Amino acid sequence: MNMEDLINDAIKENWKSVDEKIPKICNKVKVQNMALRLSADKDGNVRDLGASILEKARIDSARFSRMRTPLSRVMRNDNNIYAKYRAAFALANHGPGEYMQEVLELIKLASEDKEVSVIAKNYLRKLGK
Repeated sequence: MNMEDLINDAIKENWKSVDEKIPKICNKVKVQNMALRLSADKDGNVRDLGASILEKARIDSARFSRMRTPLSRVMRNDNNIYAKYRAAFALANHGPGEYMQEVLELIKLASEDKEVSVIAKNYLRKLGK
């Protein structure tokens, strides 16, 4: 499996395949670096994929601190609601830092979306809200 296949699955909205593949590759630093670059892709589904990889990855706090600003841009400005949600989830999972209030607001909104409500509610519990 390679990133190109995963990106193509995301573009085609083959989310079942994406969800099965992410855990197998998300902890590789090279994949995490690419995922961060995907957050600026022209395709909203690819931006969603990038944030989803970072959400699920094990990333040390020092490395993640450099990812907060790019993820916050996706969370704040993306026109794809699921890319926004996944960026907020990634921030919630690894520590939202200065973006806590915005993360909470977006995750509360996500908790009402049938596609991601269970995930959002789990993050609200994790954040103590």
